[in-house]
Amino acid sequence: MEKIKQESSNSDLEEKIQQLQSWSNDCRTAYHAVVAREKHLEKNFKKEFPEVSQVVLEQLLKFYRYVAQIWLKNGSSYLWWYI
Repeated sequence: MEKIKQESSNSDLEEKIQQLQSWSNDCRTAYHAVVAREKHLEKNFKKEFPEVSQVVLEQLLKFYRYVAQIWLKNGSSYLWWYI
């Protein structure tokens, strides 16, 4: 009787492990998509200022990354000029 309970418990755990691995893979895929999108946006941001010096461009990128970080922390609920 106890062996049957243990086997059903093991199968339940295996199902949960499978489910967690699936969720983990989904999260990893979503993360990589967000990172790729952010790189694309940053690349396009640099193209917006072709005549700006490298020093000014680096400062603009610093501000851009800061605002993007704030948006992520707050769930994009604030407008950038309120930050």
